[in-house]
Amino acid sequence: MTGDADAEGTTSTEGAFYRWVGQADTGTKIKLRLLWSETTNSRTIHVEVDDAMVVLTGVVRNQDEKETADRIASRMEGVVRVDNRLGVDPAASMVEQGDPMPGEADSGASDRWMTTRVTASLSFDRTIDHALIRVQTRSGIVTLTGRVPTQAQKRDAGHIASDTTGVERVENELVVDHPT
Repeated sequence: MTGDADAEGTTSTEGAFYRWVGQADTGTKIKLRLLWSETTNSRTIHVEVDDAMVVLTGVVRNQDEKETADRIASRMEGVVRVDNRLGVDPAASMVEQGDPMPGEADSGASDRWMTTRVTASLSFDRTIDHALIRVQTRSGIVTLTGRVPTQAQKRDAGHIASDTTGVERVENELVVDHPT
């Protein structure tokens, strides 16, 4: 790549490239969370990332879906502002997500895939210390264990898990540490 080198030795072109990759990564994480959310219809929500701003466009069925999409985008690492331009139309259809989940014949694979989705969703949320949380799934029941510093992290982790497509129930066994 060509361009002027900055103080850290990267060129302006390289800096632009890494910023673009970071934006693509943020957009992909948001789209995955929208895809895995029980509440949102990711195929009708378009995500555009420009630096630390996310623009959401498209049409959703209700205000709850619009607010959930906003919350998912705003809690992503690196996002400073969300411009939520989603329209609300109760007549909008729920497009089939077509989640690439393993077949029901292999419940072990389904449970592993669900664990992967919940774990990834927790790691995408900048307000949760996902390294403190262990996720296990058995027959669609997700169990969260570990120790978290706040009641808010426990509540939010449970909400993220329960909003994941395919989760039948969440057993939130997270323990809140109280500083002494």
